[in-house]
Amino acid sequence: MNTAKIYDIKGKEQSKKTLRSDIFDVKPSEVLLKQAVVRYLAGLREPIAKTKTRAERRGGGRKPWRQKGTGRARVGSRRTPIWRKGGVVFGPTGTENFTKKMNKKSIRKAIQMALSVRASEDRILILDNIQLNKPQTKEAKAIFDKLPIKGRILFISEKNPILLKSVENIPFVMPTLYNQLNSYDILVSDYVVILKDALDKLVSFYGNTTNKDNESVDLVDLKEADYDKKQAETEKKVKK
Repeated sequence: MNTAKIYDIKGKEQSKKTLRSDIFDVKPSEVLLKQAVVRYLAGLREPIAKTKTRAERRGGGRKPWRQKGTGRARVGSRRTPIWRKGGVVFGPTGTENFTKKMNKKSIRKAIQMALSVRASEDRILILDNIQLNKPQTKEAKAIFDKLPIKGRILFISEKNPILLKSVENIPFVMPTLYNQLNSYDILVSDYVVILKDALDKLVSFYGNTTNKDNESVDLVDLKEADYDKKQAETEKKVKK
């Protein structure tokens, strides 16, 4: 069981909280985490490169020489791809889609693994709720400066426009909502600071479906149970 320290806005430690094992104590898989990170970075990639085809190149309308009788190879345009200054075949068009697909369950699992990595390193902190009447970056920065952490901070909050505006201009803080997490931001950050009110919402959003013992249900076991049940019903019908 991993735990996280709870701090008030003055930077003083108040208590410790035991974190949910199905979110903050999941065995990491390098393969799945890499897949999630590559998917995220591919989604940020924009198609910039663009080459011109023979149709887009200027000129090339007149046939360089007649079809027969010259002894040279036949050619129909000066912009043929095999000539210098010709068009490009199969080059980048500027409309490429670099996004990669990934199952929702795999994305959720990767986020759980990334949070578990930070929790195992004792790099997850819970911050008491911040009350601001208007966007004030100076006051928000003072709160983070009082925390006993240094480096890049991923700040997880609930939807609070005033608080998010106050935090978004702090250079070392990356603000995000509890339901918009991704594995890349968690892994590149040195610390993860979760707002107290946002923690419960994060747990309910990313938590697994649990049984009476509060342990994650194995989908494979469920499928096998359904299969055994159907098999028994089939055998019962055959006997009749």
